Amino acid sequence: MAILGATVGSHGEVALTFADPKTFTDFEYSQTRRTIDPAFFGKEIKRYLDRVVENALPVGVVLKLDFQDIDLAGGFEPWQRVPWNDVRFYRSQYPPMAVFSYRLEDDEGNLLAEGEKRLRELSYQERYLRGINSRRSFYYERRMLEHWIEGELADRLGSSP
Repeated sequence: MAILGATVGSHGEVALTFADPKTFTDFEYSQTRRTIDPAFFGKEIKRYLDRVVENALPVGVVLKLDFQDIDLAGGFEPWQRVPWNDVRFYRSQYPPMAVFSYRLEDDEGNLLAEGEKRLRELSYQERYLRGINSRRSFYYERRMLEHWIEGELADRLGSSP
């Protein structure tokens, strides 16, 4: 189990864990089945979500996400000719998906919310138009989680931005 922790300061933070990345639906860099390093994925997601939590949720909260499955946006098409057979194509039939449990705690460790979630963004290409920041890794996965935090989770706490 990979773990990326949080140290709570005055702002909200995110802590990520990954059940077993080798069993995730699609967590690979290439058709050759090179699995993405959970530490790299976690670092990219955490850096982005720390800012989202800071802006969308009450001060001092810690959001703990434990991922049981991830299906990255896009997919490999092995029928494409070399070198395209090892390129991730972003098409509507390859939406991002994440299955995780979450726990939201205040700065004293008191439980604010918890649950299980399965996010799948079928209209990811229309909803999250790619702009200047879209070149960063895991753009669609970051935006899908951001949308959930700023919407459903913030509404549940009554702290929508």
